Amino acid sequence: MKVLHISTADLRHGAGIAAYRLHCGLRKKGIESKMIVAEKTSNDDDVVSLDANSKSTTTSIFRFFKNITELTLNTFWIQNKFSFFSNSLFSHPLIKEASIIHCHNLHWPFKNFPLKTIELGKSKPLVWTFHDMWPLTGHCYHSFNCNKWKSGCGKGCQLSTFIPLAWNSSHKQWLFKKSFYDKNPFQIITPSQWLANIAKETPLLKNHFVHHIPNIIDADLFTPSNKKELRNLYGFSEKDKIIFFSAGNINVPLKGLNLLLDILKNITFNSNIKLILAGNGHIPIRYNKNIRIRHFGKIKNAKKMCELYNLADITVVPSKAETFGNVVAESMACETPVVAFKVGGIPDIIDHKINGYLSEPEDKQSFLEGIEYFLFNDNIRFLAGKRAREKILQFFCEEKITSQHILLYKDMIKKRQE
Repeated sequence: MKVLHISTADLRHGAGIAAYRLHCGLRKKGIESKMIVAEKTSNDDDVVSLDANSKSTTTSIFRFFKNITELTLNTFWIQNKFSFFSNSLFSHPLIKEASIIHCHNLHWPFKNFPLKTIELGKSKPLVWTFHDMWPLTGHCYHSFNCNKWKSGCGKGCQLSTFIPLAWNSSHKQWLFKKSFYDKNPFQIITPSQWLANIAKETPLLKNHFVHHIPNIIDADLFTPSNKKELRNLYGFSEKDKIIFFSAGNINVPLKGLNLLLDILKNITFNSNIKLILAGNGHIPIRYNKNIRIRHFGKIKNAKKMCELYNLADITVVPSKAETFGNVVAESMACETPVVAFKVGGIPDIIDHKINGYLSEPEDKQSFLEGIEYFLFNDNIRFLAGKRAREKILQFFCEEKITSQHILLYKDMIKKRQE
C-alpha cells in the first residue's frame, strides 16, 4: 500500500504536525508513506515541497508575487479556487504511484492547494481529514456561535474570521464547495467527535462517510521528566507555582491570552505564581503585575515544548475554539494536568476533575477555580497528572491511531477495487 498525504505544511501549524506524525507512524508500520506539501520545514526525504527552494532573487520575487496573488484572490474571490500549485500537483508522479490519497489542510491565505484537489478521488480512493471547520462553512475555520453553515452561510457572516473576506461572498463560497463535494467521491476523517457531529449534520456532505479518528500524540517524546532538574536549568525554584500557556501566536484572540490575564487578576495572591508563555507575539501591555511572566517566544522543536510542559505545574487552554487540542493532549502526556474551556474536541481528551478541569466557555470564575484546584493542591495535581498520561496512552498513542487509519485505507482500497 502506498499512501500519499497532501498538506499545506509538514511541521508547521497543528494540522501540518498532525499530518506529519501520521506519515511517520505509517512508515513505522511498514507502509510506504509520502507527503506533498506547499511548505516544507522537515529534512524528511519522503516529504516533497511544490514551492521552489531556490533562494535566488528571481525566485524570491516570483514567490512573493505568487503569495500576494493567492492572498488577494482568497480575500476578494472564491477561496481555494485557484492555486499556483495546481498543475504541478496533478501531474506529479507521486499521484500516479499512490494507492490512496489522504488530504489534510488544503486551505491557507496563500501557499494553498485548490479545492479541486479532491477531484483526485475520481481515480484514486481519497480521504480528507478536516482539521477545522473551513471545509464545512462559507469561509470560517471556526463558526463559534454561528450556525449559518447549516443553511448556506450568507447574510450576517463573520467576514473577519480566518480566512477573512473583503466582501460577503460566503454563500457563494458555500455553494461552490457543495458543487465540488456533490461531484466527487471521498470520505472524511475528523480528529474530534464534536467535528464529526457537525460534518454529519451539514447539508454539504450528505453522501460522504465520516469517521472519527483522533490525532496522534507521540507519548515517547512527550513524556514526564525531572521537574527539579528542569527548574534549575531554567532558573525557577521548586516552590514556584508555574502556569503554562502556549499558542502558535499568543496574541490571536481565539487563543484567549487576554481572557487568561483577566482571570489571573483575581487569583489568590501567592508570590510564587509564575506564568510562562510560548509562541510568536508579545506580552500584552496591560496585565497583572503581581504575577511574573516569562515569554519563551516561538518554540522550534518538540523537545523544548516537552521541557516547558514538564516545567509547569499546570497548562491552561482558554481557547474559544479548538478542533482537537494538541497542546491539551501533549501536556497530559507529560503528566501536567490541563485547565481548559469545554469547547470543540477538548472534552474528548479531558475528563473533568479526573485528569484535568473543564469550564463552561468563557466562564472566568469557573476557570479560575480550576487553576486554583490544581495549583494549590499538590496531591490532587499529582494524581490527575498520572491519570492524564494514562488517558493519552490508552486513546491517542501512535500505535492505536495509525492502526485505525490503516484499517480505513484498506477498506477504501478494497471497495474501490470491487
